Amino acid sequence: MAFDAPESSTTADCQRHLRQCGRGHLDCLGCLFAAGYLGRLRKKAQQLCPEDAQLAWRAKCVFKHPVTGNQMSYLVANWEESGSVSVGCFICRACCASGAYGAMEVKTRNALQLCNLAGHGDSQIHRKSLETWAASHAVEPGTSCAEESAQPPKSQGLVSGISDSVPRLDRWVQALELVAACKSYGQFAAHVDAQTVGSALEPGGDTSEHVARRLIFSMAEVLNEKDRAIMKDSAFASVAIDKTRDIFLVYARVLTHAGSLYDFLLGIAECLPDVDSGAEALQQIIRRACTRAVGQRKGGLLYTHPEDKFVTEAYTRFCNSVISAVADGGTVEQRILFDSTAARLVNTQSPPLFPSCMIVTRDRPHRFRSVQKGFWNQVDLPIKELLDSLVTGNRSVARLLESSLKFGRVFQQAQMNAKVSHSAPTFAGVIKNLQYSEARFDSRSRPLFRLFRLLPIVVQCLADISSEQDDEDATWACELLESLGGEKGFNALLGAALVADTMVITQPAIRLEDAAAADWSLSGPVASELLQTLRHLLYEGGIWLEEAEGTLVHACLRSVRGKTVYIRSGTPAASAIALAWPTPLSPIIAKAKELFRIYEAFFKANFPMYEEANAFSCFNIDAELTVRDRFYFVRLLSARYSLSIDDVWRQFHGNGVSSGAWHRAVWHGSSAGLAFAASKAEASCLESEHAPETRSQKAWLSCFKELERDTPCKRLVGIYLASLSGTGTVDRWLKEVVRVMDYRPNVDPRGAQAAVKLIVQDLGGRRRTPLQGRQMLVEAVAKTAHGGGNVAHPISKFGIQAQTLYKNLFGQRRLPGRSLDAKLPQEVARLRLVADRPRMTRARLGTAAADESSEKAALQAHADSVKAAVARVKEGGEAEGPLGVIQLPQPDPKRRRIMQEAAQSANMMYTSMVTGRALGTETMPPEADDMAEHQKKAVQKQIDIANKKAEAFLRTKASVPVTYVDAKGGFMRVKDDRPSSVGPAPALPALIRAIVAPTFSGLQPEKFPNFQFRQAKTFRNSCDVVLVPDVHRNFTDPEALFARLVGARLVDSRWLAGDSEGEICFRSVMQNKHLILYIHGSFAQQHARHAIVLEAAGQMSPSMRDGKPRFDVRSGDRPEKISKPTLTYALVGDVEAATSQQKKNNRIWHLADLMTACTLVWDPPASENTSASSSSGRQCPQLAS
Repeated sequence: MAFDAPESSTTADCQRHLRQCGRGHLDCLGCLFAAGYLGRLRKKAQQLCPEDAQLAWRAKCVFKHPVTGNQMSYLVANWEESGSVSVGCFICRACCASGAYGAMEVKTRNALQLCNLAGHGDSQIHRKSLETWAASHAVEPGTSCAEESAQPPKSQGLVSGISDSVPRLDRWVQALELVAACKSYGQFAAHVDAQTVGSALEPGGDTSEHVARRLIFSMAEVLNEKDRAIMKDSAFASVAIDKTRDIFLVYARVLTHAGSLYDFLLGIAECLPDVDSGAEALQQIIRRACTRAVGQRKGGLLYTHPEDKFVTEAYTRFCNSVISAVADGGTVEQRILFDSTAARLVNTQSPPLFPSCMIVTRDRPHRFRSVQKGFWNQVDLPIKELLDSLVTGNRSVARLLESSLKFGRVFQQAQMNAKVSHSAPTFAGVIKNLQYSEARFDSRSRPLFRLFRLLPIVVQCLADISSEQDDEDATWACELLESLGGEKGFNALLGAALVADTMVITQPAIRLEDAAAADWSLSGPVASELLQTLRHLLYEGGIWLEEAEGTLVHACLRSVRGKTVYIRSGTPAASAIALAWPTPLSPIIAKAKELFRIYEAFFKANFPMYEEANAFSCFNIDAELTVRDRFYFVRLLSARYSLSIDDVWRQFHGNGVSSGAWHRAVWHGSSAGLAFAASKAEASCLESEHAPETRSQKAWLSCFKELERDTPCKRLVGIYLASLSGTGTVDRWLKEVVRVMDYRPNVDPRGAQAAVKLIVQDLGGRRRTPLQGRQMLVEAVAKTAHGGGNVAHPISKFGIQAQTLYKNLFGQRRLPGRSLDAKLPQEVARLRLVADRPRMTRARLGTAAADESSEKAALQAHADSVKAAVARVKEGGEAEGPLGVIQLPQPDPKRRRIMQEAAQSANMMYTSMVTGRALGTETMPPEADDMAEHQKKAVQKQIDIANKKAEAFLRTKASVPVTYVDAKGGFMRVKDDRPSSVGPAPALPALIRAIVAPTFSGLQPEKFPNFQFRQAKTFRNSCDVVLVPDVHRNFTDPEALFARLVGARLVDSRWLAGDSEGEICFRSVMQNKHLILYIHGSFAQQHARHAIVLEAAGQMSPSMRDGKPRFDVRSGDRPEKISKPTLTYALVGDVEAATSQQKKNNRIWHLADLMTACTLVWDPPASENTSASSSSGRQCPQLAS
């Protein structure tokens, strides 16, 4: 009989704790027990010593196995999240003996001494427990161990588990299969019922939706426990973020101090599409991942509990170890990551979320997509129009083959005819369409590849469609085929083939960058090789050689040679098109060089040669790089990450005497090194860890484990291993989230996260194989349980952890459906009848399915009526109604597509964007004449908003978000990052220039020697102070307006006497606002001195970058057509009455409006009663001196 000894697992746990915990045995009880158990403690030694089997506690606390006779340790330990340990006795615990050793409660430092642990073996409780346990494992006299193991077991079972008080193993497997199939929780009962066929276990029980949620949450929490343990030991980490449909997802990679590379789903959350919400969601996800579920869930609580424990150590270590972050090209995602680093752009006093983050980049697959799109959009107009007609246009060949049943049938029939007639070189089978999807990275390459490989069949398909009676489709097919004729058409077709070849050649690089491995060292070589390949083919003419006969250009040439296409066959307008053949001096040959220059420009703009991706190529053990090249890369990375260049290079390449880390990595990547690593790997590690997927990552990870000290070179290797280069995995996991939430529309985001985590992750991190419930929860082969019986489907370690969590979180209860005993066939039949009985539940109102008066039946009747009415209107003619005969419109002979209007609108918009022609604007419909006046205004307002949105869409540049237009027709503009306050007024100069109003009297200039006074007459010179009789009564005088414009202080006699109440500090309007003012004659006549002030200020206005004045003052009426309508105003006198709406629409200002718009002030002092020395120059300088 086999015996599963606890000694091996306890040894592995002790070794793991000593690697992860850095507090030492003097401060940590866990380290004390682990060091003593392994034999690393010595008297009067402050540091841990090498292991000594003779001094180990496991060799002192032993018992003799009754069957094998081997000496085994009875010490077992339970490790907690905080690092503390609870020790007990394996024998006493198995026999449920009383005392601390049987309950695993030995925790204190005094109890964890060798004398106490070894003395337990001589205690009476231990001896009785050992006798009881030995009796249950005793072997009959005269029977050897081999014979005993061959004897039939005392009992047999189908499944195993920790007890019969938690859901049975088959329910866990069924719940996991429910997740893998993305079925709703409501289907769990039917799914369980289908699995009971042929099972000898008791049917029924634990089939509700609530139980399914608990099972999924418990299994996901096991993975979360592993995530938190990894985060606590994080040495280097990186994150990748993305969002879709208001779902924010965070993916992380962690490199531990022990040398484990662990990729996992950090979490998902719902958030608004803005920077603040995204930053809050990012921090919330990390905090939730570091929260351990410990509170027992009762009532409606499932995902959170007040007693849940936040693991601060995991949160702090993970955030401090994040050294890189990656996202796609979205400005929100990029801003979120930048704001989380020390170089954040927001002005805040709180510490950054990732203080050690040094890399924030855009992932390379999206950059390749930008290169493709930019290259695609910059080709010549004939080629661009042909590509749009073939692939990307709203009415292109690719889209019609995808959406039109008629086009699809003609396309498939043409393929069948070609295969039967002359066995044309085509795909092995008949394809339905070109598989065009703008969302995929191969949306530009796969459709073109299929199209040019099947170009003769596509041409024949278009010819067949041109012969049909459908005028619209036939006309479209004829126009497309006619565009291929002649030399111009041939050049466009061959240019499109060149573009297609470029796209197909780029695709392997995109697939490599989009791989889940995300290895930085592979990015640089593949990008360089791609650009060189295109240079040889396009710029140097390799595409025209016979050796390139497998390219799409050659396929196109073979298809058009001697080809005559007959169009409109069988109709009076039958015609033919002869496809041209190139001349030796065809311009398309020179066009290939031009295309390469365009592609090269986009490629170099998106992939700078000095970025980290190219520098990380020094870690590629397969790339053929010289020592000098590797040194340049290592030097750049060292300077980028503030590492000592000499120390890094000396340890990286060697010091001339001994080899460096590079030579070690090369050996680890060889066949001998990989075989050696496989032989040294422990079985437990193989089950719980996934090896890296690229050869360079495997080699450098083994090298990282060998570098013992925390040297600059080891830090650089850690940065390379932990950095994520792309968001390909994030995109794929987001699709899983969307798929899960589509099947469960009302699921909580945390429930969706639990389901997705089980789909994409296992105990080793990111899954390498698809989810299989049985493989994850059930051991591969039958085993013998601790009770002595054989089990056909023994539960796995993951299943035991999940059941234990379920027991701790949701309690335990013995139910008939949780019994682990197999039943006889007659018992199963009886129990099925009992389980199939309907449950007694309270009746609910409005749930009768046959009730014709229910709300659901009424809604269905309403929908049926609407459908019937619409169908009748489509028939046309006369129809009877309650009000008499109704004359319906005549039916349209050509069936109108549902999205036809939308497609035409999109086509007009695209045409205007490409050609630059003005976009037609919406006008008031003629039916609006009979409307009420307020209805006309409302309709006109909506038409104006629609025109503004169309104009904004047309004027927006490529790759830039369209300017937002709100419900009132206002444009969204970029908000400047301005300080929260303007601050106090600047101090006055030593010699103060003051303008005195004509109404000011009693001034004695001799008392103010540091003032230069002049009367306010022409206002041609600026000033520092403007004196008026009273700042309140003269607040709107011309002198007060001048103070506003030049940014002077408006003061009165109280200020001269030392009272700060008689002062208002204005900020200059000319320096802070851009205005264009037209002075109407009525304003100049009524406010003559104000007009003089405005004209003088216009002469002193500062200039902008284009040389125009910032404060532009003109005379006359405001013109109807102006370049800047939002900045241009007309100043009119008070006699010119205007309503508020007219003033707003026509930009009309009176004097009060002008004074309000020009009133900008400095911040008042903190206290008006402060002393003169602390008032920032607000008191009269004469008194202050």
